Amino acid sequence: MNKTVIRKWAEALESGEYMQGYGQLYDGETYCCLGVLCQLHMQETGEVWEEDEDGMHCYLGHANYLPATVANWAGLAMVPSVKYDSKRESLDLLNDNMIGFNEIAISIRETWLNE
Repeated sequence: MNKTVIRKWAEALESGEYMQGYGQLYDGETYCCLGVLCQLHMQETGEVWEEDEDGMHCYLGHANYLPATVANWAGLAMVPSVKYDSKRESLDLLNDNMIGFNEIAISIRETWLNE
């Protein structure tokens, strides 16, 4: 895993710069936690969000799932899971169950950065 990327991601989640949303990576205003990771990838690579024919915002062809390119860049599984409440939980489910970005960032650090 790329600890530099993971650290930047946790910091971005805690920054207050991204408004949390649910059900898709990015809706034009809000992000899920995985959408924030896509946004960091975009800033580094110059890729862009695009709208599909249904008006969904997609990153590298995906509106609801982490693209493989982003997962590989961060060194993560396609469906990353973290330690949360003494068990493993997928980040998409934590986000969509309205666990806040700050709590998700803590779980990211505890799981991958040992912080």
